[in-house]
Amino acid sequence: MKRPMKESDLKYKGLPFECENCGNKPTAEDVVKFKGACELCGESIVAYSVDTAELILKLKQESK
Repeated sequence: MKRPMKESDLKYKGLPFECENCGNKPTAEDVVKFKGACELCGESIVAYSVDTAELILKLKQESK
């Protein structure tokens, strides 16, 4: 593990991202920041893709 896991890492955030290795549920911001890798263990984040994360972020900005 790159850093210790916290309870908040496993909390569902309403987004389709999850690490199948450690269970981390990152935000779209985290998926983009770490280029699709899990911040905690380095494995690939499964669900959709970095492109999906970027689209979610863009849509969130447009809805403000």
